[in-house]
Amino acid sequence: VGGIVVYFISGTLGDCSVTDVTLKGYRDIGGLVGMLQKDGRTPVVSSSSVSNAKLIADQVTDFYGAKEMNIDEIAGRKSGEYSFADNTVEGVSYEYIVNNASAQTALDSAKSNSTVKLTAGEYDKLFVRQSKFVSVKTNEGSYPWYKREIFNLSILGVDGTVVKGIEFISGHIYSADNSVTDPVTGNKQNYYSNLQCADIAFRNIKFTDYMEFNGWESTLFSVDGLEISGCLFNMENSAKASTAGTIAAVHIGSSDGERNLKNFRFDSCEFLNAFQGIYVVN
Repeated sequence: VGGIVVYFISGTLGDCSVTDVTLKGYRDIGGLVGMLQKDGRTPVVSSSSVSNAKLIADQVTDFYGAKEMNIDEIAGRKSGEYSFADNTVEGVSYEYIVNNASAQTALDSAKSNSTVKLTAGEYDKLFVRQSKFVSVKTNEGSYPWYKREIFNLSILGVDGTVVKGIEFISGHIYSADNSVTDPVTGNKQNYYSNLQCADIAFRNIKFTDYMEFNGWESTLFSVDGLEISGCLFNMENSAKASTAGTIAAVHIGSSDGERNLKNFRFDSCEFLNAFQGIYVVN
């Protein structure tokens, strides 16, 4: 689905504008072009604009398996050689409608100004982490360094949404035998994860395992603005969060260094069967 062109393979798209629209599809959704793939002269998108557009990836209606979302302000899916020049974008937001099969892909794909809607059902543990869709490689070094910025992200549940915990993964992700998986390349290798977050919200979700904001390196993790409202944390079946001396229903920070975490707000939440409710370190 594209604001001007669905499938663009050759030539130039120029001097076009898309304004005040909602574009909705299963995947491959772009403000100007749904899918861009060279098959002839290099496709060029130039001197065009997208403003006040809402782009929606619905991976629940007529579900046929989790796919990469490929949703972006100019062109959704991009394959092969192409060129962008002098385009402007303003007021673009994203929405992902998902189930258990597609929820993690949505979180991996989510850009700033995104809403992830979790439909009713049970969900595996979810992660806010680096991904091949949005992460930027910032340093080669002994291990790759990745940075991801996430601003204005809302994760919303409905009655019947149950999630087995969520974890923000930052810092030096390390194992002695390089057995961890680099989420950007898919290779088994250690890596550094720099997460910079602001205005994150979780609303109306039942959690059955713990929520964790952690990371070894203070400079690699910041959250300025977190809202958790209308959520139930029932740790009855959590091996960790219900056991004394281990972890809380919500665990913020770690004992190794300071964290740049501020403006956290919990509103109308309930905690059951947890050794501790909200535990903050440093």
